[in-house]
Amino acid sequence: MNKEDLVSAIKNALERGETIEEAKLSLMNAGYNQEDIEKATKIIEKLKAKKEFVPRPKIKEQEQEEPEKLEIPSPKELKSKQSGKIPEPPSP
Repeated sequence: MNKEDLVSAIKNALERGETIEEAKLSLMNAGYNQEDIEKATKIIEKLKAKKEFVPRPKIKEQEQEEPEKLEIPSPKELKSKQSGKIPEPPSP
């Protein structure tokens, strides 16, 4: 992977919400040269300083909302609501 590819990989990791340290560690664990990773990191830092690259902030898990759970009635329940009848309990 050349320097431009490493810069892109780090940018992508930052865009996904990873820290720069997490991105570096991932690349090192994948077998990339530590010196090349450090050079790419310095390029990212320069871009951030010039405001040419601004990653979005990481969203904490507790800040994410759970999607609302919807109860979907069975066809039998829907039919009884339409007819005004009380639904029968399910048979065992």
